[in-house]
Amino acid sequence: MPPSNSSTISPAQVPVKQTNLFINNKFVPSSTGSTFDTFNPATEEKIASVAQATSADVDAAVAAARAAFEGPWRTMDATQRGRLLYILADLIEKNADELAQLEALDAGKPSFLTKVLDVQACVNVLRYYAGWADKIHGSTVPVPGLYLCYTKQEPVGVCGQIIPWNFPLIMLSWKLGPALTTGNTVVLKPAEQTSLTALRVAELIVEAGFPEGVVNIVTGGGGVGAHLAQHPNVDKIAFTGSTATGLTIMRTSHVDNLKRISLELGGKSANIILDDADMDLAIRQSQMGLFLNAGQVCISGSRVYVQEGIYDEFVRRSAEAAQAMKIGDPFDLTTQHGPQIDGTQFKKVMGYIEAGQKDGARLVCGGKQWGSKGYFIEPTVFADVTEDMSIAREEIFGPVMSIIKFKSIDEVIKRANNSEFGLGAGVVTSSVDNALKISNGIRAGTVYVNCYSVIEPNTPFGGFKNSGLGREQGELGLRSYLENKTVIIKRPDDSMPAYLVLFFMSPRKAAAESRRAQVAEAAVLALAGGWITRLVQQEEEEQQLEDAASMEAEQKLLQATTMSHVLLILHILGFSAVFWSLSKAQTLSKALRTCSRLERDAGLVVGCLLPPLVLLSRLVVGIYQDGEFSNFTFFYAWTSISIGVSVVFKVAVVGSVTSFSVNVLVDAVLLPIAFALLSPVEAEWRFVLATGGRCIVAAVLAAGFKFLPRSFTVGEALLVAQGVGLCAFDVVLSTLSRLSEYDLIDLPPSMLHPWLLFSVDREDYILALQVGMLGSLLVA
Repeated sequence: MPPSNSSTISPAQVPVKQTNLFINNKFVPSSTGSTFDTFNPATEEKIASVAQATSADVDAAVAAARAAFEGPWRTMDATQRGRLLYILADLIEKNADELAQLEALDAGKPSFLTKVLDVQACVNVLRYYAGWADKIHGSTVPVPGLYLCYTKQEPVGVCGQIIPWNFPLIMLSWKLGPALTTGNTVVLKPAEQTSLTALRVAELIVEAGFPEGVVNIVTGGGGVGAHLAQHPNVDKIAFTGSTATGLTIMRTSHVDNLKRISLELGGKSANIILDDADMDLAIRQSQMGLFLNAGQVCISGSRVYVQEGIYDEFVRRSAEAAQAMKIGDPFDLTTQHGPQIDGTQFKKVMGYIEAGQKDGARLVCGGKQWGSKGYFIEPTVFADVTEDMSIAREEIFGPVMSIIKFKSIDEVIKRANNSEFGLGAGVVTSSVDNALKISNGIRAGTVYVNCYSVIEPNTPFGGFKNSGLGREQGELGLRSYLENKTVIIKRPDDSMPAYLVLFFMSPRKAAAESRRAQVAEAAVLALAGGWITRLVQQEEEEQQLEDAASMEAEQKLLQATTMSHVLLILHILGFSAVFWSLSKAQTLSKALRTCSRLERDAGLVVGCLLPPLVLLSRLVVGIYQDGEFSNFTFFYAWTSISIGVSVVFKVAVVGSVTSFSVNVLVDAVLLPIAFALLSPVEAEWRFVLATGGRCIVAAVLAAGFKFLPRSFTVGEALLVAQGVGLCAFDVVLSTLSRLSEYDLIDLPPSMLHPWLLFSVDREDYILALQVGMLGSLLVA
């Protein structure tokens, strides 16, 4: 019910500040200077002359919207877009009295209603969508193979929006809110009968700080909307209005491009009153469901189905309630019922009232014009209505209630669904079971139980059948202004988790991808290995073997072995921790951009600089003996430098080491074969056993890396695998050596200590392998 006090405001006191088109943040007249008049439906008096947009004006508005979309708006930080919507909502709330009066003047609605409903609902909707701005995101999609797949949500583009005259401010917010928060730009066309509040909001849009061209408003008749709907540079049309116009837009808007379309159209909603209903609640619900805004509501419950046991009482009390509604001046705060929007709508509704009487419906109350001026129609109630009558089948969009009798729930569900529309429905009952049965059976977008016309910003609104396409409001309304984009990236092998490489890349494929790198590496290793091996074998092998057999040398060997184990394990753990921490600290996008480059740079540094630096440090602590290099120094130099050079070749040829499989292949096949071919025949089987055995252990351990975290890169996995493999094989050799020493097994020393073939201490052999290996691993 409205407040009891009357207003002192007259229509002449309501300011009309803007009547021009709003294009690119400027108010401009029509390109031809033409205008049309807008009238107060309560008095039939002219309010103002409003600019009549031409096709050229629509083109200019669309061009401005396109420039804004391709300019700063789409790429603006989402939080900033939301902030602008919040500011706009605050400004509308600050100017609520002015906007409510302007809406009452332009649409003839009771002013108490325009403030508590229209303006406040507009504010609420804009704030709801402002909160969505920074919460729109895509998702990642798991796909097989070496691929990263994710989706992202992007704005549709330029949106043409056509709103009706029954709720101008609310419909403006329903259209602008989701479009702007998602990064779209807008060309809005208000109904020609009610353009004034939209133009006033345009002033507030400028005041809020929206960039030029983000929102544009063109005013005029149906030709303006038709040109906008057919415009080839418009990406989406959102229309609220009659089903006939919506179908026309469907047919004509796809001439030059496949626009996205959302339509919120007409309805002929069934409101079902069961005999177990609270009668007072049923009367209030049905009056609200139909006579709100003088019946000019798309979801109004104009077909009222009443169960036969309470039918007569409901008819009587509905007529009494309708006759008690106060009709009159919209600016009188006690007015409950206003006029129809214009003379055309007035004649249409009066025509349906006459048709109902001719078809045999019983006119219980109303049915006449109220007053001598203005487009007022008394709240009208028809009884004894049947579904073959036009007042029961067609959308009237006026204050005409058609009351229809029914017997059972199953019957009324079937009859209620016998309509081309499916926008809304209502149920009044005291039974939850009945409410659920009917709401499940009704084919409509919204079903109200023991209430009506409750619409909140987060509740989707739209219809089945000829009542529209898509949904307004809520998250569903938001999604209609977004396009889904799928991005699939082939990830480089060296940034893949180890277990994916093992499972999804065969050694044959990996080898084929890096054939040039492997040929270069094999050549370098073979040449360097052959030269150094022959040089090393010329030294005092027998003397070294005798020294190694002595107790003192054996003790030193044991100490060196123990120390090498400790150093190697610490080395592996340290590097593994560093790489693991690095990968954990990186986001996926940063990892894709920087991690592989970091590993490659580190590999180049280690491969080129670390071997000679370590060699120099060994010389400083006494490796240089008696003025010349000792044998193990040559072996150490060969291992470090040759593998370091191979790293440079790999980077130069293919950019990086391509996969775990290639490294295992090189280590387990190429190195032993190269050494075997270039070493003395009597040493071939021993060295192959030593080197090949270590690599086999490494490969077996690496096969279990599917249990490691996904953040492990190929480089980390290979480092751990080869390091652990080296330790494991070395420990095995040490164990066999001890067993042989105590005569528990009988194996030749040369088999247990193959490094002795090269006249080098065990510690130096292991350190040489470590340093050379790390150069390659840091790249991998």
